[in-house]
Amino acid sequence: MGSTYRAHCKCGFETEVTVGGGRHTFLEQSYFPYHCADCGLVSVNIAKIVRGPLPPCPNCHGPEFYQYGTSPVSIPIPKPTRWSLATEWVADRLGLEPGKASGTSVRSNRRAFQWGDWEANVYDNLCPACKQMTLVFDSMPLVMFD
Repeated sequence: MGSTYRAHCKCGFETEVTVGGGRHTFLEQSYFPYHCADCGLVSVNIAKIVRGPLPPCPNCHGPEFYQYGTSPVSIPIPKPTRWSLATEWVADRLGLEPGKASGTSVRSNRRAFQWGDWEANVYDNLCPACKQMTLVFDSMPLVMFD
């Protein structure tokens, strides 16, 4: 199932990105947001991309092209351990503030979306307009499709 998410920045930049693909075409058409130094935010068909060195940007063929959720266009989020997830679950059930129980920041462990092995942060992403690490992907989709 694919989804459409809102990406926005405090500088005023706002757009929508498509993540994933539909039931009948996901093997040929699955999308994920990437950042190109020349084009900005680009939706890339990742269905045929094999993990490894990235090809150039599909729009301008520029070499500075990175997946959101990876360095240098996103601050990497460490993978949560089973212990930290369990601690947060208990804290949530007890009504404690998220992040307080495990000593982690609420912002440090949030993912906006995932499609297969591709995942992106909610916070701390490079904005194509102001070039600051202030781009935010909403964690709830605007639209879901199949």
